[in-house]
Amino acid sequence: MIGKMLTRQFLQAIDTMAMDTEYATQFKTYECLDMAAGIFFRETRLLHRSVEIKTLAGQQSYNLPADFIDLYIQDSSGRYAVRYDDGTTQSYPALRQYDDIFLDNRTDRKDYPDYFAVTEISPDDVPTLISGTASSAGTTSGGRSVLEDTTKNFVTLNVQPRDMIGNDTDASVGIVLDVVSTTKLGVALFEGTKNAWTKSDAYSIRSAIRQKMILSDPPLTSDYVITVPYVCLPAPVYWDYGVWPISDTSCRAIADGAASLFKTGKMEYVEAKALSSLFADEIRRIKMEMGMRHLKQGTGRHRRRYF
Repeated sequence: MIGKMLTRQFLQAIDTMAMDTEYATQFKTYECLDMAAGIFFRETRLLHRSVEIKTLAGQQSYNLPADFIDLYIQDSSGRYAVRYDDGTTQSYPALRQYDDIFLDNRTDRKDYPDYFAVTEISPDDVPTLISGTASSAGTTSGGRSVLEDTTKNFVTLNVQPRDMIGNDTDASVGIVLDVVSTTKLGVALFEGTKNAWTKSDAYSIRSAIRQKMILSDPPLTSDYVITVPYVCLPAPVYWDYGVWPISDTSCRAIADGAASLFKTGKMEYVEAKALSSLFADEIRRIKMEMGMRHLKQGTGRHRRRYF
């Protein structure tokens, strides 16, 4: 379901005909939809992908993607694991608590870590604020505008969807939707005078990364590849044609969940409770369907509990 339909479902759930500047603002509408989607996908574990991280000799800590929710693959012992590859040999270190890494305090470099941990990033891990100016006026369509800065390489700067962005010239705030190319970003802007880009507009980008992986041992060598399969958030739907790759039924349930979050904030508790119940019912349905599908496929090594 595309963003335009999602916002319509949300507005129907809160008994409002259209977004406005007081009760249901555009930014608040998308924010509630995104928060509800985050809850839905955390609970159902419905979406997953993997990321490849290259080691740096001696470095134990690596930031995980902005859309990371949880690890996805389990080994035969039921422990979450990642793949560690030197180009010839592969190993599968398993997840343990960060406390173990802290207490072991290993400083000798090794070819392969014995285990790893996932934890919240520290203030020292927060990526540096990225700032610059637009090189040209950007195109705008359906709430998505394109920022171009030919002096930057947004790929090497590790800009990601879900990073927060602001147009400092027109005082708008928003979110990165996609990385179009090394010099262009698709973004959604709100609450500014234009909510678009003109040449020389100043911008600032703050990373949305919140979690990191820590290896038990400092790597001996650079450029080994760590493959991390993980449960992920959906792409941010903050414009008319953004889309979530799930059924319309689930999208409608997320819209009800978003309306529940909205009405709870507005102190409309009776309506919020009813909408929350519809949202929870859909989460339970998805979990049961996934559990039954898993049972039909057999109880293999990647066994997982869904309910």
